[in-house]
Amino acid sequence: MTIETLIAEANPVVISSIEGPDSARARQILHEVVSAPRNSNRSRISLVASGVAAVGIAVALVTQVVPDGAGNPSSAAAAELTHLASTASALPSISAPQAGQFQYTESVGASTDTYGDTPVFNVDVQTHRQIWVGPDGSGRILETASNPTFPTAQDRANWLAQGSPPLTTEPVDQTFGPGGLTDGPVNLWTLPTDPTTLANWVSSRRIEGGPSGPQEDFVQVGDLLRETDAPPALRSALFQVASHIPGVQLEGTVKTQTGQSGVAVAYVEKGGSGQQTLDELIFDPTSSALIGTQDVLVNPATGSSTIETWTSYLASKVMNSTQGAS
Repeated sequence: MTIETLIAEANPVVISSIEGPDSARARQILHEVVSAPRNSNRSRISLVASGVAAVGIAVALVTQVVPDGAGNPSSAAAAELTHLASTASALPSISAPQAGQFQYTESVGASTDTYGDTPVFNVDVQTHRQIWVGPDGSGRILETASNPTFPTAQDRANWLAQGSPPLTTEPVDQTFGPGGLTDGPVNLWTLPTDPTTLANWVSSRRIEGGPSGPQEDFVQVGDLLRETDAPPALRSALFQVASHIPGVQLEGTVKTQTGQSGVAVAYVEKGGSGQQTLDELIFDPTSSALIGTQDVLVNPATGSSTIETWTSYLASKVMNSTQGAS
């Protein structure tokens, strides 16, 4: 029996179509679980999961800490985001990708995947991801997972109880026709660049579907800045929107897991036990480019912190095909 067989028996969903527990869709599912079901038109670019099984998403959603969402962004965070907005607005103008061109992004990261029936087991994996997105929503995703390890001895014991299925997975290499990589507005160049209007579009979920509240506002700002062709004016407006989101704080200078130095802002989620989860976005202060994201679990009582998942963005450019890399 293989990992793929176990997953298929637990939930007949193709692994490559499943999104991570921090995705906009996952947060939408959480909202639908804890409240009355509703329809939404989520327009985030579809992200092939780093092997996260459907059962893993369910576990992550049920155990997710409750957003704080109170108060205002810290003055330091607002000031830094305003500075990033100014930096973005000063960038040279660029042309929108044309038909036959693709916005290319390369990233590496680490996450925890959940497999199997009861008892489930978790596996930490590292990923290398390349994505090509065309103006019409077509493109390609190439993703590989490596270095599987068990977070705890119990996960290893549960893996043994499942029959010790292989932990290695085949690389994901998928191509998509028009509209295949997104289910909403593909052309970010048509979004408003007036900060007030853009903030209304974000909070009303006109751009992406999802639950209400400041946490999701912060998530969607990040969504529009990662793996996208957002032009400078839109980038600047997004930073200005983020500067008014309650619950955002400045983390200062942070290094990504690949050694890039940047400035981090984070949305703070507070759990019932007093622990906090920081949803961090890390930016190059000289270019305003998003260079990394991290989910950090913090114990205020001890001051200890644990990076649960992370992504580092290595390259971003326009390409004329879905072949080749940086």
